[in-house]
Amino acid sequence: MDDQPMWAADRVVAPTPGSAITLPATANEFAIKGNHLTLVKGNQFDGRIKTDPHKHVHEFLRICDMFKYRDTENEAVRLMMFPLSLTGDAKTWLDELSEGTIENWNELRTAFISRFFPPALFDRLLGEIRTFSQHEGETLTDAWLRMKEMLRNCHGHNLPKGGIIKIFYHGLSETTQEALNAAAGGIFLYKTLNQAYQLLEDKVLLKLDWAKNQKSKPIKRTIAFADKGPSKTDTEKIMARMDAMTMKMDAQYKELHSERNDYNRDNYRSNTDDKPYDLQRQFNDFMKAQQSTNAFVKETFMDLKAQLETVAKNHQASIQNLETKFDRLAEKQSGRPSGSLPSNTQPNPRGNNSKAYQPPQSCNEHVNDVFT
Repeated sequence: MDDQPMWAADRVVAPTPGSAITLPATANEFAIKGNHLTLVKGNQFDGRIKTDPHKHVHEFLRICDMFKYRDTENEAVRLMMFPLSLTGDAKTWLDELSEGTIENWNELRTAFISRFFPPALFDRLLGEIRTFSQHEGETLTDAWLRMKEMLRNCHGHNLPKGGIIKIFYHGLSETTQEALNAAAGGIFLYKTLNQAYQLLEDKVLLKLDWAKNQKSKPIKRTIAFADKGPSKTDTEKIMARMDAMTMKMDAQYKELHSERNDYNRDNYRSNTDDKPYDLQRQFNDFMKAQQSTNAFVKETFMDLKAQLETVAKNHQASIQNLETKFDRLAEKQSGRPSGSLPSNTQPNPRGNNSKAYQPPQSCNEHVNDVFT
C-alpha cells in the first residue's frame, strides 16, 4: 500500500451491475443461431413507438418456436433472448431491475406486461369500448372494423359476444341503425348472436371484395357527348340497387304472409287451448320493421337522385363548353374567303402592277463614272 500513489488509495471502482435474470445452468450448453438473433433484433420493443407488450410477447414466442436447440428447454432460450428484443425505454427498465429478481419466464413476462400495460391503461381502453360511438362520416363497415381493433388492443376485456354487439349497435347513428335493420330484414337485435355477427362480417367481406375489384379494373377515359345523357353504367347501377331493395321488400312481405298461413294451419289442426296468438304484436313488429325499411329506401333514393342531378349538371357544363368552342371555331371560319383552305397561298395585296425594284439613281451614276 505504501508503494501506491496516494490518489489510488482513495479511488473506489463501483462493481458492474449484474443481470436481473438468473439464467439456468443449461444456458452454457448451446449457442444462439445467427438467424434467430437477427429475427429477434428485427422485432425490438421500445415502449414508445411499439406500445403493445402483448403483441411483442406473442411475436417473440413465435420466433423462438421456429428454432430448436436439441435437448435445451425453451425457457432457457427465452430468458437469454428476451433482453435482446428490448431497446430504448424498455431496455432501460430491464437494466434497472435488481439483480436476480427474475428466475423463470413466467416472472419475466408478468413483470414486462405489468410495466407496459398497467391497470390504468386497461381501464381506459375498456372505457373507450363501452362508450363506443360512430364517427361523423364513418361507414358501417369502417365503424365495425374500428370496434374490432379496439377489442384487440384491450387484452383480457372478457366482454361476451352479445355485449359487444349491443354496444356497437347502440353506438351507431340513427341513420346507420335503420340501414342495419333493413339489411337484417327487421330489428337487428332480434337476430341471434351468430346471425348478427355474421351479418357484420359479411359487410366487411363485401367491402374488401369490392375494393379488390376496383383496384383490378383498368382506368378507362371516355368522352361524354351531349346527346348521350347520363352514363349508362351509372344508370344500370342505380336501377340494380332499386331492384335489389324491391326484391328485399317483396321477400319480407312473402315471409310474413307465409308465417301467418302456417300459424292459421297449425291453429286449425290443434285441439288444445294454447295461448292465443298475438296478431297485434306481430303487426306492430312488422310496422316497425317496415318503417325502418321505408326510411332506408327513402334515404337511398334521395342519394341516387342527388347523384343523377350531379351527373346531369356535369353533362350540361360539358355541353356549354363544347358550344363555346364551336362558336369560336365558327368565328374564325367566317373571316376566311369562301372556297379557300388555311394552307392556300394568299395573293399579294399590292397586286400584279407593282414595278420591279430600281436602285437609286445616285448609285448608278457613281458606278458609271468608275468604269468610264
